[in-house]
Amino acid sequence: MNEEQVIDLVKLRSILKFQGRKNMWLSLILSVTPETFSLWLSGKRDFPSEYIAPTAIALGVPIKLLVK
Repeated sequence: MNEEQVIDLVKLRSILKFQGRKNMWLSLILSVTPETFSLWLSGKRDFPSEYIAPTAIALGVPIKLLVK
């Protein structure tokens, strides 16, 4: 991978909503505080690229569905 992947926050929020998942659930899966995850999801802090693959696995979706 030559370029750093950037998560598509709109798609991520849509998938969470569609699956009926809460932000708290995913923050626990990713082992980050709910506050940190909330900052990522709101775009106030960058969503670290190393969390994209674990997020896709947790949600059961392909990585390409989550990235711009």
